[in-house]
Amino acid sequence: MKILLFILAIMGVSGFSLDQEKDLFSSKTRAFERCEEWKDEGRVLIYKTNINIAEEASKFEIEHPEPHSQFHGTEKEKLKAVKERYEWNKARMDFTASNPSKK
Repeated sequence: MKILLFILAIMGVSGFSLDQEKDLFSSKTRAFERCEEWKDEGRVLIYKTNINIAEEASKFEIEHPEPHSQFHGTEKEKLKAVKERYEWNKARMDFTASNPSKK
């Protein structure tokens, strides 16, 4: 009996409440919503990280579309297409050598 009274007294002094929904949530959805609210209230950390090869390729190709190969036409047109392809490949190699990053 003394132990029960002692526990109740400690709970009363500490401000413990049985009806508080402090860290227990009724569903994953509610827990996720609360995490999002908590995240929105907090600080935002922005850091740089290197991007992987697939991200490098897609980022480069968005900004610099790949030139089309030309297998027909005059020799001059074919040489122009080869030169464009060479310059595009060189620009892509320079882009990947610059170690691109993202935030």
